[in-house]
Amino acid sequence: MDAYFASIEERDNPALKGLPVIVGSPPPRSIVTTASRPARVFGIYSSMPMSTAKKLCPHGQFIAPRINHYKTISATIQQIVATVAGPQAILEPVALDEIYIDLTAYCSAATDDDALRMALPYAMKMKQEILKNVNLTCTIGIAANKMLAKMASDKNKPNGLGIILESTKVAELSAVPVKDLYGVGEVKEAQLNDAGIKTAQDIRNYTGNLSAVVGNSLGSKLKDLANGIDPRPVQPRGLPKSISKEHTFPKNESNSKVLDSILLAQAHYIASELKTKKLVAFTVFVVACHKHPDGYTRQETFPLAVSTAQEIFNAGQSIINTHGIYAKSLYKLGVGVTNLCPSGNVVPPASSSKKGAANAGGAGDNLTLFDATKL
Repeated sequence: MDAYFASIEERDNPALKGLPVIVGSPPPRSIVTTASRPARVFGIYSSMPMSTAKKLCPHGQFIAPRINHYKTISATIQQIVATVAGPQAILEPVALDEIYIDLTAYCSAATDDDALRMALPYAMKMKQEILKNVNLTCTIGIAANKMLAKMASDKNKPNGLGIILESTKVAELSAVPVKDLYGVGEVKEAQLNDAGIKTAQDIRNYTGNLSAVVGNSLGSKLKDLANGIDPRPVQPRGLPKSISKEHTFPKNESNSKVLDSILLAQAHYIASELKTKKLVAFTVFVVACHKHPDGYTRQETFPLAVSTAQEIFNAGQSIINTHGIYAKSLYKLGVGVTNLCPSGNVVPPASSSKKGAANAGGAGDNLTLFDATKL
């Protein structure tokens, strides 16, 4: 979807059309969730502190996010995509505004390029139906794998449709900066740049050990990625890996009664989600941050499943007491559950027997339930 949150706000309030629209909660402790294209002209982008955005564009239209509204529209869009794609297509939602669709079952031809071209009518129909039903535009990219399809989409925004053919992918990738390749974040980009590697062509030409530059996990894949090879399959979404809820305080909070009340409310929310999804959990974790952005998690795994608000709250309190989390005032507090199973399970899977600490932040397919007004 094109600037999804901002586009919905513009759709619902046409007076915002053409104006710099920035979706996110008011400063001081908040970030930009979406910026319209006119806002991006001022250098505003997602995840930027709202206070910075306000300085860059003081006359911008700053709007608090309406996450439930966006979720409802997203569900409608996903249903439209599924209907157009057909029952044998494989769909993998990765965010409220993004989805991968594998149309292999319907697109078979003598050559790879012809098979890809067969996806064009599906993409055009999806765009038409989304515009007709929810009055929003989207951009679709077609290619033989996830990385290239995303590139084809990104370079044709907004309201576009792009295709990268197998016969031309190597040539098209030559000048692509390394940051556009799957798995290359800011740190890996800097490491590659320091080694004189700035484009996909530079990766192909590099005669040294790429693993020595960026580590074996990425280094072993870079040559393939630079040649447009990405073996990741499109996979339908299964059970969430975790469910969590976090709260960011306007000012650092140290009152244990206030913190416990937040923790209890979060536990009730998570228990409700577990009940709705018919799940139980064997691991409870607490998310804490004393000073942005230095967050961390502490977790504990239990021999019997937890599912009620009181069980989750008690486990959270135990973790907090064990690790002295309330000893310093908190910028952010959250609680979550992972190691999830259908509610019929009463003992954990064989793989879950750990206790201890983990870094904050998780996999992209985690289901994080958050307080939108505190973004």
